[in-house]
Amino acid sequence: MTSMDLNDSLPNDVRAFGEFAESTSLYLLRAITRTVDMLQAQEKVADAASGEATALTRRISAQRLVVGQFLDPGDIAINGLESGYKGLEESLPKLVSARDSLTEADPAMAGHSELLHTAFDRNISAVARLVECLKDVRAAIITHDLAAESAPRKSFKSVEDLIKNLRSRGA
Repeated sequence: MTSMDLNDSLPNDVRAFGEFAESTSLYLLRAITRTVDMLQAQEKVADAASGEATALTRRISAQRLVVGQFLDPGDIAINGLESGYKGLEESLPKLVSARDSLTEADPAMAGHSELLHTAFDRNISAVARLVECLKDVRAAIITHDLAAESAPRKSFKSVEDLIKNLRSRGA
């Protein structure tokens, strides 16, 4: 092989590398777009679930209390809510770590880093909001059901009425 042959292959190598770089860039752009789309979809789901949880908390709080009528007598809902929010809480550090690792990414990704950071930040906020909403629903159910266990409080017009009531119970 002569020095002329080596120089002749350089344009081919440059062209091939350019094509490689183009396809790699397109692949990375598609991966970024998919990641942002996935994060936005998760954000929408979390926001919708938070809205439903907030509405349910309001309904529970507005529910007229009747002694002996429980919303969750077997604790199935409160256990499911607890399991759900704990799983989401466990996912938050992973999301934060993924977001933070973007700053360590290739400098060539710098232009896309802001888009990814924003998507991660919004997703993290939506998940954190959902965790709090699920805790609120759980607390509302527990509060309601604890109050439903209590005996109704009677008020008396006079001390005599109170004594009369106490004597009737003892008889």
